[in-house]
Amino acid sequence: MLMTTPAVFAVKDTYKIAVPVNEKSIISVKIGDEEYFDEMNGVLRSEPKVHIISVPMHKLDKEKKYTVVDREVIKRKPYFSETREPVKTVYNFRPVKDGENFRFFLMSDVHNMVNEAAAAKETYGDIDLLIMAGDIMENNGTEDNILMPYRVAEKVTGGEIPIVYARGNHDLRGPFAEKYTEYLPSNNGKLYYTFNINGIWGIIIDCGEDKVDSHEEYGNTIACSVHRKNVTKFLLDVVNNADNEYNNESVKLKLVISHIPFTYIQPPPFDIETDTYRSWAKIIKDNIEPDLMLCGHTHEIRVSMPGSDFDMVGQPCPLIIGGIKGENYNSGAGIKVSKDNFIVEFCDSVGKKIMTKEIKRG
Repeated sequence: MLMTTPAVFAVKDTYKIAVPVNEKSIISVKIGDEEYFDEMNGVLRSEPKVHIISVPMHKLDKEKKYTVVDREVIKRKPYFSETREPVKTVYNFRPVKDGENFRFFLMSDVHNMVNEAAAAKETYGDIDLLIMAGDIMENNGTEDNILMPYRVAEKVTGGEIPIVYARGNHDLRGPFAEKYTEYLPSNNGKLYYTFNINGIWGIIIDCGEDKVDSHEEYGNTIACSVHRKNVTKFLLDVVNNADNEYNNESVKLKLVISHIPFTYIQPPPFDIETDTYRSWAKIIKDNIEPDLMLCGHTHEIRVSMPGSDFDMVGQPCPLIIGGIKGENYNSGAGIKVSKDNFIVEFCDSVGKKIMTKEIKRG
């Protein structure tokens, strides 16, 4: 039995269809005449709580539907394993048709407030893409928490539109943090990667935690300084592969997604890695020239233009933060994309459109 509807994540040029389950099951996904399995070297996996299956993006975009095949495992044995008859569920899928004209919703800092996050999106209305920019869960102290993004995704997407997912700093906290990629999408275990959804090109920048590794709060469980060096190398690799990445002729929109708005230096003890973040901003500005930077973390609504007071290390483009966190309250940013501009509507969980901003393109 499925725990929630599937969630369809964009990673590189694939969709990763994540299927959370309530029991030990063998899961596959059928698209057209092809079937894709959660397998390891030919062995169908039945232990995962979340089955994550990679499928070709172009295939699902063309077919516009997929079938999840759920076969419950009664008893797995060396010989003559026992399974039930498969249950098949069909889900419609609506791909983003045009990277220059679409609507998406930026969600961050939900901190387990599933209903409030979904209500904020409903205030905005229909969308073609959901961007989850971190701290969807309060922490990763329990399995229920690490599964929280799927409860949000079910209410917002129903498995029918693509999702882009970035890790937040609270996601690094608790015993399930080290099992993160068993439950949520990654690129071969890495949480920084690019994607291209029908001309919407984006890069996920993962800052890790928000204080120095030695901070007592972490209890000697964090090594994000090394992690950030790996992110720097990844960013340079993307630049060196520009023709296959952001300079690809298909690209109509370029996004930078990071939970922490690293171009803003926060007060102590959060004022870390200034030189690293300045170098990231320069690499991105000089080479990628993105259209928007999408962030969370600071629990506010904000549009920051380059050169504003919020820009402290060289913001490469307009930056949007859309996530206010309050008691039984959440907000997000709905963005309408066109050739000429971005219309940003900050919407909350009590049905209010708090503020509207226009950002001219170019």
